[in-house]
Amino acid sequence: MLTEETQELFANCLVLLVEAAAQNSAADLMTDKAAAARLDIAIAKLKNPYARDVPDLVLQVLSVEPDCAYAYTVWGLALAKEGRFDRALMAFDTAVDLDEGFLLAVCGKILLLSVTKKGQGLPEEIALLRRQLSNCYNEFAKVFVQILGSLG
Repeated sequence: MLTEETQELFANCLVLLVEAAAQNSAADLMTDKAAAARLDIAIAKLKNPYARDVPDLVLQVLSVEPDCAYAYTVWGLALAKEGRFDRALMAFDTAVDLDEGFLLAVCGKILLLSVTKKGQGLPEEIALLRRQLSNCYNEFAKVFVQILGSLG
């Protein structure tokens, strides 16, 4: 169970990740334009607190583009939003395996490992992921590292 403070930090980080996802067009990262449009709809739905069909939309996208790190990342965000942390972590892991430099997936994985304490046995992996973010010149990554910094 997450403490109230950790829940608030998690919610803030999740909003930041969803906003970052919404600023990208899936069409720039995918070859199938129909699948990209569907993924853009899924991302827009992530902003709606009542939308529950995002994982289903992403699974439809993955049936067309099974090696899309972006789709796995969006799936991870949707699952994390629903509180399904173990499955979300698997989605982020898959995204990082497909593209180790995919910033949103790296951030999602760090967030889940940090707030769920599953990373306690993986300090080297968390440190490596955080260094990867710290060395990134992306403004989003800098803000994310600052917000997440309070988790230690």
